[in-house]
Amino acid sequence: MNGNLLHTVFKAVAFGMGILTVNTAMTFWGIGVTTLAMAELQKESR
Repeated sequence: MNGNLLHTVFKAVAFGMGILTVNTAMTFWGIGVTTLAMAELQKESR
């Protein structure tokens, strides 16, 4: 039972880390796209 609990905790942690990684990647991707869009808009307004 103890090993099973450890396995469950490990899976939960791995799952959480996966979600965190995806969220971080999406955030950086969003920042990158926003930065590019702002740069394009500034080029347009000149």
